[in-house]
Order: sequence, then C-alpha cells, then structure tokens
Amino acid sequence: MNNTIRRIIFLKKAVALINFACLNGIDFIVYTFYRTTEEQKKRYAQGRTEPGRIVTYCDGVKKRSAHQDWLAWDIVIIKNGKPIWQRTNDYELLGKFWKELGGIWGGDWELNDVYHFEYRGG
Repeated sequence: MNNTIRRIIFLKKAVALINFACLNGIDFIVYTFYRTTEEQKKRYAQGRTEPGRIVTYCDGVKKRSAHQDWLAWDIVIIKNGKPIWQRTNDYELLGKFWKELGGIWGGDWELNDVYHFEYRGG
C-alpha cells in the first residue's frame, strides 16, 4: 500500500476520532501534525544527545517519525479553555477508540505519549 492510500485512511480515522470526541464531550486541538526531517532530528536529539527529557519514541530501527510521513498527529485535550498536559480518562477513552480503529496510540508506550495518534497501515 502506498503512502497516499495510508494518508487517506489516516485522515478517515482522524475524522472518526473527531466525531467520537464530539459525541463524548471531549474538546481538543491538533498540536502537531507534519514534521520536517530537521524538526524530527531536533526532537529526537532532545534527551539523548541534547539537554531535556526524551519527547520522541524510537522504534530502534527506523528512527523516523510517522509525523514525517503525514501519518500521525498529536492532539491536546482542552478543558475550560486550557490545555490538559497530563494523562486523563479522556485521553484513555480516545486512545482506546483509536486502537479499535486500527491505530497506534502513544499512551501505550513507555514514553507515555498520550497526545500521539498514528496509523501505519499495511
């Protein structure tokens, strides 16, 4: 399957997640969608070869983010007009639904990236 088809599938799943969130009274914004190779290199270096905490997942082989392929987005839940930066039941609910759609949720990773929703497809 080529990347164009994967991107179309990802976007359909994203629309389903938006609808699910609306039906469940969960407001969110898209924090990150596409990342350039340069942006990804900077994020990958953080906590590894540069100061700061690790903020990116690495599969140990590819070292390429799904954001670089337009196949992931980071969302931030908004409550009372403010972003929620900690793990909550709302993130859990969205993550569970995303996985039911066949996606990958960063909240399952050791890094605990509850904001990250991606689709790799196959």
